[in-house]
Amino acid sequence: HYGYDEATYLMENLSLGQVDVPLIQALLESSTHVKANRLFLHLAHECGHRWLEKIDNTNIELGSGYRVLPGATRCDAAYKLYVPDTPLN
Repeated sequence: HYGYDEATYLMENLSLGQVDVPLIQALLESSTHVKANRLFLHLAHECGHRWLEKIDNTNIELGSGYRVLPGATRCDAAYKLYVPDTPLN
């Protein structure tokens, strides 16, 4: 029920000290929601989180083809995801 702005805000506030990488890896691997998985990875990348380097995408369901979020204005080709244009601080 929340939008891209709220998701971005939550992701911005995660830091290495707060993130259990093995838990995040397990959650992403168990998720079958392609758009949610891509959004999580996209936002972690956009926020510049260094812990993202420790995530192995091999067993994460990312599907094929592009996905579109409501209000999308730009494309993140790395994750094949169209997202709204929200500036990050």
